[in-house]
Amino acid sequence: MKTRSHSRSPLRTRRAFSLLEMLIVVAIIGLIATLVFSRLGGTYGKSQARVTEAQIQAAAAAIERFKMDVGRYPFEEEGFSVLLDPPPDTPSWAGPYLDRDEEPKDGWNRPLIYQIDERWGFRVLSYGADGRPGGEGDNAEIDNRSARDGANSRS
Repeated sequence: MKTRSHSRSPLRTRRAFSLLEMLIVVAIIGLIATLVFSRLGGTYGKSQARVTEAQIQAAAAAIERFKMDVGRYPFEEEGFSVLLDPPPDTPSWAGPYLDRDEEPKDGWNRPLIYQIDERWGFRVLSYGADGRPGGEGDNAEIDNRSARDGANSRS
């Protein structure tokens, strides 16, 4: 009778990562992700403020063109709508004064606010990132006077 020899092939040694090594790698990846996203988050806020400043300046320029044609600033009740559609009985209206067919929005996709201002004639503003009056940093109000003067520039 033949006997079978059970020769074993040499065991292959496999080296796997230990739990500690895996935790260290995950921690490093998390740290890198935190650094990257914190930098991007600040850039996003600054770009939203810059978009808002540009939108405010474009709306303010449109209001000035409206005044040159019609002889007055829009009434607060009319808002930006008279920059898109002529008010009744205004033959000198030469609009539309805005490039888009919708009222202007800030960088956070909220409608800009139009107000009559006794000192400056009018005010176009955004309440900033939080959408509330007042605030500081990204939450600060941005308006046509401060945007023009660079007072709102985020560093």
